[in-house]
Amino acid sequence: MILNTINVSKYTLTLALGAICVVGDKIVAVNNDRLILKAVSDNITHGFISSISFLIVLIQNRIHVSTIEQYFLVAMSFIISCLIDVDHFVMAKSWRLSNAIKLTSRPFMHCSTIPCVILVSAFTLTKLGVINFRSFLWSLMIFNAFSSHHIRDSTRRGLWFLGYGHTRPLPNLAYIFGTMTIPWILSRLMEYMAVTLHLPKYNRIVDV
Repeated sequence: MILNTINVSKYTLTLALGAICVVGDKIVAVNNDRLILKAVSDNITHGFISSISFLIVLIQNRIHVSTIEQYFLVAMSFIISCLIDVDHFVMAKSWRLSNAIKLTSRPFMHCSTIPCVILVSAFTLTKLGVINFRSFLWSLMIFNAFSSHHIRDSTRRGLWFLGYGHTRPLPNLAYIFGTMTIPWILSRLMEYMAVTLHLPKYNRIVDV
């Protein structure tokens, strides 16, 4: 398990997550006049935030999946969060970065209704016994990738919900606090579902 191979506390990782938010944004700001470097650093920051966030989720819970799968979940969280920005190019109908950043409206994968639907659907289907705990775990990972990406972007343009529109941009401190809070909420959701499903030998929260 990741819990057995990473000797670092969940609190240290949470503080590191907040630090990545700050440092990543500073690097993006430094490269503001270098279009490619700015885009790459921004995208990689999304990936690191998402992967560390889900690592915190996993490290808090003893779950019945292999160590390899847990590392794969962390890696996929990084990849999915990075791939979300591909929709800029899809909407621009061009692979030129200069065209992708000139969109007048937000591309489809930046709609925050998507992760909400994923989370509610996964929770409901798992409770009904339609999908198993592993599928629920993967759904949490996808939600984590989308929500961490959207919250970070919300400092510029707010959150976008179908039928509602855009919220006001989040203050920087609210974005950092929200990012640091997501893994703790998901961890409690995972714990609740595991207990509800009566998973054998499940340790609810593991202090490390």
